[in-house]
Amino acid sequence: MSDSSERDPHQDDETITYRTDIQPNEGVTGAIVRLLEKLPERVYDDVTPLYDHVDPEALEHLFADTTASVRRGTARVTFEDVQIAVLDGDRVEIRIVDETAPSTTPDRSECEIDSP
Repeated sequence: MSDSSERDPHQDDETITYRTDIQPNEGVTGAIVRLLEKLPERVYDDVTPLYDHVDPEALEHLFADTTASVRRGTARVTFEDVQIAVLDGDRVEIRIVDETAPSTTPDRSECEIDSP
């Protein structure tokens, strides 16, 4: 896994996507917070705390290591103009709807889990 965060160079007109790998000995929420801190200040300052929208312990538990199997799937949390996705417990993506584009993100908080 890479130690760097990246911004998607192929963003569309409505969104900006940031991605990072979850590092060894780092939890899912730690990676999310690390990536949130890399957002532009104008976006970061407007984002309400993650724990206002999802239980961080529950999110960690979804992708916790097990001896029986590898947990795969995607967990998405959408709030305000931010969509956070955890992919297979290995990678975090944060999509920001461009403030100059019409909003395509629902106003209410949503949590969605995709199974493979």
